[in-house]
Amino acid sequence: MQEQIFMKEKKNGQLKRKRRIQEDNNKNKKPITSYPSKPLRLLIPFSQVESHEFLNESEVERLKNKEAIKACLVEPSMEETEINFKWWDMRKNSMYVITTSWNSIVKNNRLKVEDVVQLWSFRVNSTLYFALQKL
Repeated sequence: MQEQIFMKEKKNGQLKRKRRIQEDNNKNKKPITSYPSKPLRLLIPFSQVESHEFLNESEVERLKNKEAIKACLVEPSMEETEINFKWWDMRKNSMYVITTSWNSIVKNNRLKVEDVVQLWSFRVNSTLYFALQKL
C-alpha cells in the first residue's frame, strides 16, 4: 500500500505543495483478520472451527455455490442482528466470513483488534443463529 504525504515548501516567497509517496511495508506484517481502521468482516479460519456440523446439507450446498446464508447474530450486548454468512475458499486456507453489519457490531460492542471472541451456533425454528461472546 502506498501512502501519500503532502509537504509545503516555501520557494521564492511562494508556498508550493510537494507530494512524496512512501511504501508502507508494515501492512504485510498484520494478520489477515486485522482491519484496524475499517473492520469490514469477521474472518473465521477453518482451523479455528471445532465442528462444521452446525450447517445443514442445503446450507453447505449454497455456500459451495458461493451464495450467502442469511443468519442472525446475537451480539455481546444481546442485540440481534441479521448477517450474511459466507464460505471463502482461498486455495490453501478456507474460512467462514461474517459480513453485512459487522462494522456496527464492532462499534456497538466496543470490539478492538486485540479482543478475543468465541462464536457459538444454534438454531431457532430451523433458522441459523450465532452468539458472539467477548472473552
